[in-house]
Amino acid sequence: MNGPVRTDPGLQAALAAYPGSVTAFLEERSGEPVVATGRRHRSLTADGPGPLGLEPGAPMVERAALLCGGRSGRPYLAATSLLAVGRLPAEVIERLATGPEPIGRVLAEHGLGVARTPLSGPPPTAVPPRPDGDTVVLARTQLLTVAGVAVVVVTEWFLSAVLALLDSD
Repeated sequence: MNGPVRTDPGLQAALAAYPGSVTAFLEERSGEPVVATGRRHRSLTADGPGPLGLEPGAPMVERAALLCGGRSGRPYLAATSLLAVGRLPAEVIERLATGPEPIGRVLAEHGLGVARTPLSGPPPTAVPPRPDGDTVVLARTQLLTVAGVAVVVVTEWFLSAVLALLDSD
């Protein structure tokens, strides 16, 4: 990591007040579509319930991506996610495994209303690949549920470019 993760209270407040997904927040604030670049996927199985509450051996997909402006290429956030394969439509898993769309957009386009719940514990410190010298301004891990069922655990590292989007108020 390039220095300690700081927690920007303005960004936290803006995200908490926003009614939609992080993807929609970034697109609305930046005025450009957001794409998931540098995606990595791997299939794995649950070794215990964990936050998703899965049975041991249940299939999961781990996804890592950097969310960037589709026109500007500006990096907004790095994320890693664990998806409960059996709890999401097969088309959702396929799109996330093969396309450049962020999770928030894919879930919304499939009409899956998502609720986010912060997971307790210390803020994440290990950061997935991101542009050299970029600063993490907020790190958090959340559980995403659809109709009360846990479907995704996502860890997000918001990068310094997001702070400029707060000035658009």
